Amino acid sequence: MKTDDRPKRGMWAPGTYMCKCANCEAVFSGDKRAFSCADCAYNNGWRFIESAPKDGHDILATVAGIGQPVRIAFWDEARGGVWSMWPGREPMEPTHWKPCPRGPSEPETASIP
Repeated sequence: MKTDDRPKRGMWAPGTYMCKCANCEAVFSGDKRAFSCADCAYNNGWRFIESAPKDGHDILATVAGIGQPVRIAFWDEARGGVWSMWPGREPMEPTHWKPCPRGPSEPETASIP
C-alpha cells in the first residue's frame, strides 16, 4: 500500500485509511475523504502510461517535463503494438496520459442581435 507524507493537494490528503485512487486505481493510505492518490493529485490528473487503455481509443499523451507538447495518441496494434500520435500515426514514447475530454453534449445556440 502506497503511503505519502506530502501536504494536502487537490483530492488527496495524508491519513491512515486504506483508499483506492479513482484515477489510477492504486491502493494508498490517505484521509478518509481522499479521492485520488498523492501521485495523481500532484500530477494534475496525469497518469503513468502503463495504466493507459490499449483498446485503440484516443488519449491525451505527453512525455514528462516542462514544456513538452500534449498529443492525441492511441495504442496502434496494426504497427506491432506501439503508441502512435495524430496526425500521421507517428510513433511516440509517452510517459503520461489523460482521457480525452468529452465534447459538449448539446450544441450551443447564440442569439445574434
